Amino acid sequence: MDVETAWSRFPNRAGTRFIALLAVVLCCLLASKGLALLPGYMLDDYLHSDTFSGRQLAYLSQGRFTEAALATLSNALGLRWTEIYLFNLALSFVAYAWLIGRFVSALVPEGRAFAAQLLGGALIAVHPFFTELLAFRNADVNTLCFVGLLCLFLQAWLGIDARAALALQWRRQVVAAVALTLSIGAYQAALPLAGCVVMLIVFRRSLDGPASGFIARYAGQWRTLLPLVGATLLYALVNGAIRMLLPNATGDARGKIAGAQELAQRLPQVVDLLAELLYRGSSFQSAALSVTILLMLVFCVLRMRHLGPTAPCVAAAMFLGLLLACVLPLALAGQWWPVYRALPGVAFLVGGLVTLGLGAKERPPLALLLGVAVVVWGLAGQSNRILFDQWRLNRWDMNLAAQLLLDLEKSYGQVFPQAVSLVPPPVSIHQTPLLSAMKDHGVSGLQLTKYQSGLFREATGRSIRVVPPDTTAVLYCQASPRWPAAEAVTLRGEVIYVCL
Repeated sequence: MDVETAWSRFPNRAGTRFIALLAVVLCCLLASKGLALLPGYMLDDYLHSDTFSGRQLAYLSQGRFTEAALATLSNALGLRWTEIYLFNLALSFVAYAWLIGRFVSALVPEGRAFAAQLLGGALIAVHPFFTELLAFRNADVNTLCFVGLLCLFLQAWLGIDARAALALQWRRQVVAAVALTLSIGAYQAALPLAGCVVMLIVFRRSLDGPASGFIARYAGQWRTLLPLVGATLLYALVNGAIRMLLPNATGDARGKIAGAQELAQRLPQVVDLLAELLYRGSSFQSAALSVTILLMLVFCVLRMRHLGPTAPCVAAAMFLGLLLACVLPLALAGQWWPVYRALPGVAFLVGGLVTLGLGAKERPPLALLLGVAVVVWGLAGQSNRILFDQWRLNRWDMNLAAQLLLDLEKSYGQVFPQAVSLVPPPVSIHQTPLLSAMKDHGVSGLQLTKYQSGLFREATGRSIRVVPPDTTAVLYCQASPRWPAAEAVTLRGEVIYVCL
């Protein structure tokens, strides 16, 4: 019995297949990201674990007006996001599974090539770029809003008829545009993600019919692109108005557009990021796995010749264009901060092309199916490592913070009045390297003054006043032994300095 025959025995009812698809995708999410359900701390989690007020201006300056509204509502209800992450994370899993299921179902409609839907959906679900976003427990409320609004956008967008007059479906157009605008206001990565979803579905719809009419069919779907354009313009309008009203002292470079000179200087860094995504790999996706994914995409794109003679060339060009579109918001931001959690659209781009390639013909070859399954397994492992490394780092940080406080209590009393200033080493505080460490992921909370007070509070239940080290302390620690040596702890004035 071949693979396609086995799949064909599954009930053909669309609802039954979609429920089965949803269950598989949800299982893949839990298998790859289930560790996020356990309590954990990214740097911002330490910062907001005790109080969560006064963040609205920061969110507004970053262009996240939806997140600012959520923070205002949470404060009014007396809720801290780090305390209610579990419920919101569970709902995020369900919403994300639904979003993936609707997407891959639209790419391979009418129950054809169910294996393609399952493997494509599984690949998106286990992809590690979304995993890092879930690692921020304090942001899970916003993540739920970001994903939930994308679900609303997709549901409204799928109901838009490319041939019907605008006057007959303006409500769906408006709902889709507003939902996407609010989703971008929660997290700007919503725009390139929505772009990948829409463009791939439009591409697939344009392939139905004679090859000679592909361009005409593609151009004829211009009405379906209006919500993307409308949401982009509406977001720019709202964000611009908010920035005009913000105090001059308030601002975040990530919410601004970089200047022309800065963009020109940043071009090599953008090229490096694209190389990491395509073949070079990173701490979130190994080079071997990146090359395997690239080869898998080549095979899937070549299989699209069964959809039309021009389909492979168009799909390849679309892949490169949409990949650049995913990176573009990072490239244009006032501050270069290439974190992979800002690229969840890449998962939908890769998973969507795999779904199209596998579903391009009635019988996907067994070797290709097994290859995609190996990639899914590898990406799931990368996602697990990200969250497992976070758990290890939290444990190391809290043990070290508790030992340090015990040492200070022995020397200065159980309730010492002095402030504490920690001078971190020039390299990582912990000797054991974390393979998934990059940017602000895998950084010890003891490394930065901003987060040390929250770390002490979560590790010991004590409120310790922490101040940044001055130049004298930094110079002293360059020649001093490191803690736990006795010489590493000094008292100067009303501050206890510790050379970590």
